[in-house]
Amino acid sequence: MVFSITRISTFIFSPILVFLLTASAPPPPVPEMAEGCELIGEPLTGALYSREQAYFTFDLEAGIYTFAAWATWDLGSLGLTILDSDGAELAHDDGLDNSPMKILRLNDDLSLDIVLTAGDSLVPFEPGAFTFVVTGGERCFERIDDPGKGILDDWAAIISEGNEEIVYWVFDDLSGEESLVLNYRLDPGSYFAAAETIDHDDDIDMYIRQGDLMLSMDEYPNNYPVCYFDLTETTVISITVESWEYAVGIQTAVIVVVARKIPAPESRTGERVE
Repeated sequence: MVFSITRISTFIFSPILVFLLTASAPPPPVPEMAEGCELIGEPLTGALYSREQAYFTFDLEAGIYTFAAWATWDLGSLGLTILDSDGAELAHDDGLDNSPMKILRLNDDLSLDIVLTAGDSLVPFEPGAFTFVVTGGERCFERIDDPGKGILDDWAAIISEGNEEIVYWVFDDLSGEESLVLNYRLDPGSYFAAAETIDHDDDIDMYIRQGDLMLSMDEYPNNYPVCYFDLTETTVISITVESWEYAVGIQTAVIVVVARKIPAPESRTGERVE
């Protein structure tokens, strides 16, 4: 597994190497990692002005990874977006704070583009410092050890009891009236998709589509919709998760799991697409 820094660009100024900038404070240190996790390469540090972006490319083998960044207080907020080599978004953290994190499971070797986006700086005309890491493992930092992990463990236990395997899973957020949309290319087989939020009093719905065809839907008033569907050929399906009601505020964290009946050994599990 290798990584490279491909380019740095700015929102307002002409392209500039942010690693040559001097921030008002040193880059944040990497928090202590959980046992069993390992850094992929060295931590990447730099500085960003308001609304600037930093771009990195990582070539990663199949596995489970944590993508995490931390910024100094003066940066205000920091967003994290993960794209595949075709530009399809795999995951994002909208940057509501200055410590975005995402966990991804890769079923195949992939080249990923990472985009860090600075929010409005709290100190005008001064850059804020950041640190970014990719780690092998899924429970690498304290922030990840939240109720969502217990939910994923519960679904993994349910799936392991049957003749099924997890194909994909992702942690993400639902906010306001926005929908979470995930697109996957899947091979023929019998599947189910489940979503669950961390608050039992949320109410979310889920829809599975193949183009304009609705394959399955769950609008039952609870926080854990489940949909079953069958595919007779390799195709792209779209999973849409919508919030009907938030228990607290206008945001919640959600976990989406896609599983299938265990196929013959030579069968592939598919790939994430735009």
